[in-house]
Amino acid sequence: MKMSTNHPFHAVWFLVIALACGPKPDAVEPEIAPEPEPEPEAVDEGMQIEGITGTLSQTDVNDTMELKALPAYNLCFAHYLEKKEFVFGSIDMEFVVASSGKTTEVRLLETTFGDRDLEKCILGKSTFLKFPKPSGGATEVSYSFDTEVLEGVKVPTTLHAGKFETALAPFMQDVEQCLGTSSGYVITFYVGDTMTEETVDEKGKTMSSTTSKVLSLGGYGPEGAPLEPIDCLLDASASWKIMMDVDGVGKVTLIL
Repeated sequence: MKMSTNHPFHAVWFLVIALACGPKPDAVEPEIAPEPEPEPEAVDEGMQIEGITGTLSQTDVNDTMELKALPAYNLCFAHYLEKKEFVFGSIDMEFVVASSGKTTEVRLLETTFGDRDLEKCILGKSTFLKFPKPSGGATEVSYSFDTEVLEGVKVPTTLHAGKFETALAPFMQDVEQCLGTSSGYVITFYVGDTMTEETVDEKGKTMSSTTSKVLSLGGYGPEGAPLEPIDCLLDASASWKIMMDVDGVGKVTLIL
């Protein structure tokens, strides 16, 4: 559980008193006006900004997630892993909880699931969570969980990041178009459906090439970065033929 507190800010104004002297008569000792009593400093109360000041017990958080969140997440797994049963990994989220207990925001901090649709489903289910009312006002809580590959399914091979990045080079234009000037996105790829094709060049020489497809991808961006570029990458990758021989399904994570 994470909690942060914002202290209210008061703007203080100081009232400056100007002292005046009376006229100075000829041959008369000048009279100095008595210094007035200073007035008390005026304080502008202004509008106090309500911050994250509340707390939730770890028990309340765990009970809410186990009784309400995880059953909803299981619906996501049942739906999206029907055709992608090789997907597994972890996810780390942060929830902003109002004083009423209602979730007002869900932030994706990290994930290694590597399936954008699954990640979106989990985040979508999270927005409807209702926690017990925090003590002292709104609060922030974090929660993470992980999964293993389904029973009876071969665990994806861990691909070498450097080799995969080299194989991805022909498609970097698509990557740059999706990410724009942003950087620091962490993308997890699953690659498979490897096939070897034979082509004949102009001299009649037979050439063979082995390529694999992107079966799934997902990820997260730097703090506060939008997640739409990951949707863009998912769409663009549907046509990629990556020059890589993969035994079954391979998994790799890159920072782009």
